[in-house]
Amino acid sequence: MADITMCRNSTCPQRALCFRYMAFANPARQSMSTYKPVNGECDHFWDMRQKGLQWYEGQLNTKELAKELANMIAEDFESLSNSSAKSILEDTLKELLK
Repeated sequence: MADITMCRNSTCPQRALCFRYMAFANPARQSMSTYKPVNGECDHFWDMRQKGLQWYEGQLNTKELAKELANMIAEDFESLSNSSAKSILEDTLKELLK
């Protein structure tokens, strides 16, 4: 369970690689916020690539991660205006397909 303030912003372009969004919530008590990116960047973004996705094993909701990635692709991958979001999505897919 995550002992962090989690994020529930389901429209954030960085959500699929953000530990604050993808971690398992503690069902008994969990601090939540809806962090909002400014100009496509979020000050609270916790990039899971920093330690590699394997480091988070057991802490991530992988079913939710797969769902979020599918949703992001369905939202028309080619039209992503935020190049960092597009790069994050590409990197995540490469990491998951290893």
